Amino acid sequence: MKSHVILIDDNPVDNVLHEQMLRNFDEDIEISIIDNSRLALKFLEQEFSKKSLEMKTTIFLDEIMPQIRGVEIMESLESMEMIKNNQVQVYFLTTDTSSSLLEKTAIMPSVRRVIHKPLTAALIESISL
Repeated sequence: MKSHVILIDDNPVDNVLHEQMLRNFDEDIEISIIDNSRLALKFLEQEFSKKSLEMKTTIFLDEIMPQIRGVEIMESLESMEMIKNNQVQVYFLTTDTSSSLLEKTAIMPSVRRVIHKPLTAALIESISL
């Protein structure tokens, strides 16, 4: 099954680096990059309002962004069936590894892990994309 990775981060340098790391892992992977948290929320609401996803979907979500934080995006999506049924796996990519972030994400079923930036080859290999 083909995979779809959604990178949500307001930092263009991180997006380029993470996209390259993912392409090194699998050059056929479909990658969507969204650098605005409001646009990301809209995109995800549209994507997850479908009855089913055509591809396995993984989200790498930055926590600290202007307008809407990553945790707020996830809280907005929690009631959607795709999220409730764990059809999407979410990894927070952030420089904020505070205990409050870990506590908030621990109760979100689709959040697999909080990862300190940047993504590494070893981390990508440990994730089932």
